Amino acid sequence: MVPPSGETSEPWVGVLGSGDAEAMALHLKSLGREERVLWLATPSAAPERIQAAVQQMLAAGLCYGIREPGRGRLIYLGQCMPGDRPGGVELAFSATPDARGGPTLLALAWLLPRLAADGVQFVELRYRYNPAMEALVTRLQWRCETTRDGHRACF
Repeated sequence: MVPPSGETSEPWVGVLGSGDAEAMALHLKSLGREERVLWLATPSAAPERIQAAVQQMLAAGLCYGIREPGRGRLIYLGQCMPGDRPGGVELAFSATPDARGGPTLLALAWLLPRLAADGVQFVELRYRYNPAMEALVTRLQWRCETTRDGHRACF
């Protein structure tokens, strides 16, 4: 469900489905090499690899996103999957290079009440160290851990 282009001056935040697969693929293609490795397990931007990843994401868990005001372009992509711990979920997300600096807070403000209503007791985010992510998890007051694979923030 995408608002028609130009009808809103506010970012649209919501659940993504199979009708959003093309927008999700464009988002993944717009990411840098390192971020594609996180999402795709390869730096490749090959269309068939990106399409396969989108289908896996849609099948694996809740996909959500933020669309750019007015244009409807997907500028933020998130996924929420069952976590390793009972009652928990794991989050993954990315923003297009031109949309960094705030959409994660908007997405979490939309997502966390829904997770609480569904009885989720534990939220985990795995990420590679970067100053922006460290600042975000510090601001959110999430517990941070260093793992052999990178970093983990828990709420």
